Amino acid sequence: MPKIIYYAVRVGRETGVFTDWDVAAPLVVGHSGAVHKKFSSRLEAERFVNGKSTEPPSSATNEKPKQALGKRKSISPPASNPPAKPQPQPKKKRAIAPPPSKKRRNSTAPSYSDATSVAASSTQATRKINVYCDGSAVGNGKKGARAGYGVWFEDQALHHLNEARRLPGKIQTNNRAELLAIVRAIQLCPNDGRQLLIFTDSQYSMDAVTKWIDGWKENGWFTATGKEVLNKDLIVQLDHELNSRFPKPAMTYVKGHSGIEGNEIADRMAKLGATLPECD
Repeated sequence: MPKIIYYAVRVGRETGVFTDWDVAAPLVVGHSGAVHKKFSSRLEAERFVNGKSTEPPSSATNEKPKQALGKRKSISPPASNPPAKPQPQPKKKRAIAPPPSKKRRNSTAPSYSDATSVAASSTQATRKINVYCDGSAVGNGKKGARAGYGVWFEDQALHHLNEARRLPGKIQTNNRAELLAIVRAIQLCPNDGRQLLIFTDSQYSMDAVTKWIDGWKENGWFTATGKEVLNKDLIVQLDHELNSRFPKPAMTYVKGHSGIEGNEIADRMAKLGATLPECD
């Protein structure tokens, strides 16, 4: 019988003890100051959630909330500080946030209390939007293949935009799923002036629109060996989406299956999409 692992979330979008990482991951991934740890005993996990565990959190991110909270308590200057921002209004807008003690902000990075406040308020102060994309194909390149794609936004306020779907069309390949995932990420993302940062593990998709596309256009969409460019429809669409948005989205390559949580979540969503029924 496989050994049960208990995932304890002390600080996150929700807290508690879970036996499935797929359930616990969305509660801590992208959450500033998240504190979580896995245990082999439910009792130890519950003690950790209740703050009774004597063991320190294992990840570096778990140290940050302690430092941030400590800093907030120690900084209590008299009224000599310049009145940089009116404090009563933020307090009213963030009704569900923990009562702030002394608020001083030296940067635009979200603090520990910001992460637990109303998501819409913190989103407006964010300058960039991170999104992870992935494609998956069962039996890639073979008859009867099934492909799907996943799009996962790191910002909790945008989680309603996350998408896991079956790749439409008769050609079910991993490359087409990867391309469509990026296209959908741009289409789904609100165009509110923030730059979209796209993280993908598809080097092919990145090279197609950053290195090869100009040469393909000059050659009438034929490769250097005289073959027709595959997936032209999606490459043209992706190029259009990238150049129709300001500021232009930036694409970053991440190595797949390397423990990057956003990429791992998008990968699971893509695999889920491949199991869904065919769509037009």
